[in-house]
Amino acid sequence: MVLSREEKEKVVLDLYYTKGYTYKQLTKELRLSPNQLREIIKRHEEKNDAIANEKKELSLSSKDYKLFYEGRTNVQVAIKLDIPQAQVTQFRLEYWRLQDQDKLESLYTVTKGKASRLWKLYRELVIQRGMSFEAVANAVDIDLNRLPDMEALLE
Repeated sequence: MVLSREEKEKVVLDLYYTKGYTYKQLTKELRLSPNQLREIIKRHEEKNDAIANEKKELSLSSKDYKLFYEGRTNVQVAIKLDIPQAQVTQFRLEYWRLQDQDKLESLYTVTKGKASRLWKLYRELVIQRGMSFEAVANAVDIDLNRLPDMEALLE
């Protein structure tokens, strides 16, 4: 009896995976070369790997981290993954920890989520006015020393 290619492959896979036949037994039984067997088994394994990779879906947190890595904002992530703000914020904090950016997390916590004001200061002084970080730090130091005097003048 002559088997089609598909039927022969099914027999090979059944005997190899289910019955535990060795290559030597298969070559003798089915009159196939070791190269033919290797090709059939390799094709089957590649097909199974492709199917497994398609089925494997990232966890919600991994999807979130990936979006942050791509530079997406909290709002974009919330919309894309359809998750609430509190969950997005938690994932953002975890992402910072994973990136060894714990200082960002501390800044966010200390400012109670209002770090955007510091970003505004940075944008205004460093980006728009071209000041260096050192110059900004010096200006803040000077203003901190003068602040009590300025408050007294306002009163």
